[in-house]
This record gives sequence, C-alpha cells and structure tokens, in this order.
Amino acid sequence: MGAGEEAQQIRNRGWTQGSVLPPCQIPVLAPMETEAGWLVITQACDLVHTDFEQEPYVELLPLHAVPDTQRGQIGNFLHGKNPRVLCFEIGRRLFQVYGRERERLDRKVLATVLPDPGLRLEGAILRMLTNWLAKRYIRPALPDAFNARLGEKPHGKKIRGLLKQKGHWIESILIQCSPPRDELTDSQNYKAVLWLLMRVDLYDIPSARDEALDLAESFEELLENVKGIDFLDCSLLSEAEVSLDDLRSFVPWDFDDLSHRDDLS
Repeated sequence: MGAGEEAQQIRNRGWTQGSVLPPCQIPVLAPMETEAGWLVITQACDLVHTDFEQEPYVELLPLHAVPDTQRGQIGNFLHGKNPRVLCFEIGRRLFQVYGRERERLDRKVLATVLPDPGLRLEGAILRMLTNWLAKRYIRPALPDAFNARLGEKPHGKKIRGLLKQKGHWIESILIQCSPPRDELTDSQNYKAVLWLLMRVDLYDIPSARDEALDLAESFEELLENVKGIDFLDCSLLSEAEVSLDDLRSFVPWDFDDLSHRDDLS
C-alpha cells in the first residue's frame, strides 16, 4: 500500500483529533495500557498528511477514567486551570489526562485500526484540550516571590481546598500583579487584582451564581490574610464583562505554583 493510500485509509476509518484508540489494540502500547484508551491529540490535517517522512507519528495521551465518587474533588482540574492535569466529560463519563504522559505511535498504524465509536472529543471540549496543551508552553509566569507568598501555610492549602470543592463553577481565574515581573524583597508588597470568571450561561442561573459568589467571598477572606500582597479587588464576573483591553494587563492564573498534587487522592 502506498503512502497516499495509507493516508486515505486513515481518513476513511474516521481518525481525527479527539478520536480515541481503544485499549489493547497496539502491542507497543501494552506496557502503558489504560482502561479507557488513548486520546489522539495530533492536528487533524497532520493525521491524514500523505508524506509519512514529514509526519511519521501520531501523538497520544492515555485516558484515565475518574470514578463518580471523586466528582467533588476535581474542581482544580476542570476548564484547563491546572497545566499538568485536565479533567473533562465525554457523555456522562468523567476522564482525566496528564500532560507528562504524551506518547508517539507510528502514524501508519491508524490505517489498520478503527477509533472507539463511543468516545470522541469534539466542539468546546476539544478546543479546551488543545488550548490546555498549548498553555504548557506559552502560559505567563508570575514572580516567584509573589507565588511563594500565596503558597505559604495556611492560606495556600486553604485556597487549594476551596477551589477543589467549588472550583467547578469557575471557568478561569485572571490576576493582575504589580509589578508584574519584579522579584520584591520581604519589605515590599505586591498589589494585585483577582477576577473569578464564570461562563455566561452559568452566570445567568441564580443558584449557580450564588454558589460562585460564596466562593468569591471565601476567596477574598483568604486573600486578605496573605502577607506581602495587597489585593485591591477580588470579584466574580461573567466572561461577557471582560474586554480584550482587560486581557492586556491580566494573566490567567492556574494555581499550579501553589504545589497542586497531580492526582485525585
């Protein structure tokens, strides 16, 4: 079979970004097998490229099923807030992936197997996944001194616990830090503004907004006790209230520098 035919077979079998390779189909992946399969993260056009020398591999992430009993513990890992762990739903099933677990497979293998017909990422969830993957390389860094002050006990642990319990309402967290890059001495204070953002459709639901407001108020109380940082504002906002101009001075804050554990135990 020629390269063009193999590429066409990959297309005909329905492979695309977000497809899932079922477990136990590929011997080379057997030592790293997962119970849920392997998520294809290679861009769709590269998957069906006719030149296998230029695009020899498909990139995969192992899917890990998350038990329903742990749904209340994953707030920190939803919506791409953590750059190392991502949780999402396909149908009503909950999964997580780890950025560190990327694997490569000979792309020609896809011409011989079929994707899982019951599992596939698409639409908003697929966009979230690709943005999350890119964020591992392009996310802005806050000053180490700023992160260290936030991570000090006991408020660092309390912030993580608060987001773990109620973070599912929050789509993203934006922070404005001044000065934005300088490492200040212990005698100098940073000034900061923090916004907790909700999706517009959730913000318009009174019960969801009320729960998120409780989170924002608890958040504000914790931030008041952080030494060395003066928080000028801590607000809950709809994403519709944030402008492109705001995004020039605010950066996404993923709390990874508060030493998240990369598991759900």
